[in-house]
Amino acid sequence: MNKGKTIKLVVVVLMIMTTLIISSIRVLAEEKTSTSDILCKSSISKKYSLSSNKGVKTDYLENYREQYHYSPAKAWANDPNGMVYFKGEYHLFYQYNPDDVIWGPMHWGHAVSKDLVHWKELPIALYPDKSGTIYSGSAVVDKDNTSGFFDGIKGGGLVAIFTQDYLNDKGIEKQKQSIAYSKDNGRTWTKYEGNPVISTENDPLNNGAFRDPKVFYHKESGKWMMVVAGGPLRFFSSTDLKHWKPEGTQPTIQTECPDLFKLEVGDSGKNKWILSEGGRYYRVGDFKEVDGVWKFVPDNDKRIVMNFAKDSYAAQTYSGTDKNGTPDGRRIMINWMNNWDYCNNIAPITKTFNGQFTLQSELKLVRTESV
Repeated sequence: MNKGKTIKLVVVVLMIMTTLIISSIRVLAEEKTSTSDILCKSSISKKYSLSSNKGVKTDYLENYREQYHYSPAKAWANDPNGMVYFKGEYHLFYQYNPDDVIWGPMHWGHAVSKDLVHWKELPIALYPDKSGTIYSGSAVVDKDNTSGFFDGIKGGGLVAIFTQDYLNDKGIEKQKQSIAYSKDNGRTWTKYEGNPVISTENDPLNNGAFRDPKVFYHKESGKWMMVVAGGPLRFFSSTDLKHWKPEGTQPTIQTECPDLFKLEVGDSGKNKWILSEGGRYYRVGDFKEVDGVWKFVPDNDKRIVMNFAKDSYAAQTYSGTDKNGTPDGRRIMINWMNNWDYCNNIAPITKTFNGQFTLQSELKLVRTESV
C-alpha cells in the first residue's frame, strides 16, 4: 500500500430513476404461504404460537408499507439469506416467521427478480424440522455437480447452506450447519439426508455462537470455502459441499452474518478481499493459506464503518458463476432494513407485516488519501 493512502469501500445505492407507477413495482404474491404446526422454544425463552396472522391479504398499500423496497406480503422477515443469481433470476431468501409479525420460529422465505426492482414472492423454501429451526445462511450454484445432487442436469443446480438452531437434551441452545438442494431453479428444496454437514461437536472453537455460513467457490484452492461466525470467525473447506474440513479460526474477530469477497482496487488490476461484518463494519485484507490453513489476513487492525444507518443490518452479497456473482460483474449487497433495538415493537404499527429490505447497493473498492 502506498504511504499516505488507504483502501476504502464505496457503497453506491442503486437508485431507480423512474416514473413507474407504484402498482408496477409492487411485489406479486404467487402463492400464499402455508401454515406450520411447529411450536418452538426460542433462544430468548418465549413460546411463539403459530396460529395468528392466517388468511391475511394485502394490496401493498398499507400505511408504512415501503414501495421501492421488498417486503413479504405478510408476517415477519429479517436477515437476507442465500442471495444467488441463477438462470436469469436473482434469488432473495430471508429469515421468515410466516404466522406472526414478531420474531419466532425461523423459516426461509423466498422471492425472485429479473431486474432487482420488481420482486415476486414465492412459497416458503425451507421449513423447520426435528433438527431445528432454519437460521441464516447462503446459497451457491453447483454448476459442476461437485455435490452429486445434479446428475444429468446441465448447469447443475442450487445448494443452500444454513444454520439449524436447536435445544439439546439438556435444554441448551446449540447450532449446526446443514444443506439442501434444488433441481428446479429454487422452487422446491430437498434437505440432505446426511445433515448436519458440520455438527456442533465439530466446531473447533466449541463456541455456542456458530451460525450464518457464507459459502463461495475459491478458484485458487479448487475448494468451496465457508466463513461462519455468530461470534468468533471460523473457516471450513470442502470439495463436495457435504464434507467439511476446519481451516483457520480467528476468535479475535467477532461478528454475525459474515461475508467475504474479492474486489478490484479501482482499475488497478489488483484485488483485495473484503470481510463484511454484517454490513455494519468491514476489513480489507487477503484470504490466503497460513501455516497450512486458509484464513483472512487483514491489512491492519482497522475495523471500518460500512453503513451509518441504524436500520441496516445483516448485509449479504449475491453469489453466482459470473464475476462478483452477477451477470454484469457488479458486487451487489442488500441489508435487512430494521434494527434489533425495536423491531418487534413495530408490529402494532404495521399490523399485518413487519420486515423489509434496503435498496440494492453496488460495492466498489477505491484507494483514498489517509485521514
